[in-house]
Amino acid sequence: MSLEHLESFDCWCEPRVEAVGEHRIIVHHPEEWRQYTAFRRDGWPFCPRCGEDELWTPWTPEGEEASLDDYIANKLSCLRCEWRSV
Repeated sequence: MSLEHLESFDCWCEPRVEAVGEHRIIVHHPEEWRQYTAFRRDGWPFCPRCGEDELWTPWTPEGEEASLDDYIANKLSCLRCEWRSV
């Protein structure tokens, strides 16, 4: 998993390294991470409402591969219970 942050150049956030599951990643949006409590081995979160591995986002990165933090920042929703991140 990449430790670089691929958001736009004008991102205002203060990055920090945090443990997510078994991984350490750069987190730029800690307030968005607080809603997730369970994670797969690769760090991807399970749905906070139903606990299933059904989270997705319609956002796709331009160019290179994005980090997990970028996906969290671009909001996730659950295909099973229709939960949406804040």
